[in-house]
Amino acid sequence: MMKFSVSKLSPEGGRLGVLSDIHQSSEQRHVEVFTPACLMYTRGGSVPHLTLDMVRCLPHQSGIVELTVSSFIEYRETMEGFKDGLAKFVGIPNALTYLAVQDSCKSAAAGYNDKSTVSVWAPSGRFRLNSASFMSFQRAAKSNITEALCDGDTREGCSKKRIQKAVNKTLQFLDEILEENLNAETCQQTEIFGVIEGGDLLSERLRSTKETAKRAVAGFVLDSFGESFMKEETRWKLLEPIIKELPEDKPRMLPQIGEPLDVLLAIENGFDLFSAFYPYQITGKGCALVFSWSDENKKTLNDQTSKSDEIKEGFYIDLNNKRFAEDFSPVLSDCECYCCQHHTKAYINHLLVTKELMAGVLLMSHNIHHYLSYFEAIRQAIKSDTFALMKKHIEEQHMRTDR
Repeated sequence: MMKFSVSKLSPEGGRLGVLSDIHQSSEQRHVEVFTPACLMYTRGGSVPHLTLDMVRCLPHQSGIVELTVSSFIEYRETMEGFKDGLAKFVGIPNALTYLAVQDSCKSAAAGYNDKSTVSVWAPSGRFRLNSASFMSFQRAAKSNITEALCDGDTREGCSKKRIQKAVNKTLQFLDEILEENLNAETCQQTEIFGVIEGGDLLSERLRSTKETAKRAVAGFVLDSFGESFMKEETRWKLLEPIIKELPEDKPRMLPQIGEPLDVLLAIENGFDLFSAFYPYQITGKGCALVFSWSDENKKTLNDQTSKSDEIKEGFYIDLNNKRFAEDFSPVLSDCECYCCQHHTKAYINHLLVTKELMAGVLLMSHNIHHYLSYFEAIRQAIKSDTFALMKKHIEEQHMRTDR
């Protein structure tokens, strides 16, 4: 079974850990995942905008790729006939995979889960899943880690009765999935992450947490916790009491949190794993990440912006803006990504204005590079006890970010 060991608990908040002994096939390379970490976000098995060769050049990758049921459920029969699993099907046979129920980057349609099934939305429409059909798909997918089927349709304003039903159904799914996984052949087994539901009700979140922690799960997922589900102040009030009920020796994932400050607040409260969907969101706006996380990093950005009367930037700059039409500097002068080494803000502005697909390619190559580097910096900050200083830098930029 997968092991998780905590190597350091920082007095400033956060913890360093290592995921090891993840159940894997003979083709997959041995990987140790150093946390806090973000899983590589994909759509249809590919990192949006980027070719596989470009992805291989990215630094500080966790080694785990996030795949979603909604991207592949309509090809279930194809996967069963293929027999070699999703990783090989999408051309990454050596990668470890995490199978998520829903896409971290978008909210599933509300009101479509019924008494015994959860709905996922594929390009061709709606698919209803129960624990049996879900595990049937997982056996075809052969994912290394699987998020248990869950009912996360509990947006702010849901009735207490609806939230209780969602928690009960999620726990029932978990029991059935754990039993099915235990009875599966060794080559078909997967590491199961239990999902914590409960909407914005602390009593139900705690009930879900305590009951899930009693099960033989490999880790925990805090679901329905993004900004589309509840207000910011509600999220952080719920987090601390939930964490107190979770064991220290298992990883905790928060898939719908991606903004730099939110990530730090979650890590400060003891979370270990995240989804790298945020760079994709920012790329879709025509923006480039420029936030800093240290004095040296901050100085580089200030040097670039001090030549004009522009206001100080927040987490990102909007390269659609005509003020960049004659800016022949890179997005960040000290960034080693392909975009910053070869192109300028003016060129990206031109690509966006003319609606060229290359704009997304260059922006995504920069944004994911910057985001992965940020997680590496977080790990180093926890290691060197400078996490509080990093948080101060990020909070200053958070105040200047137009969200």
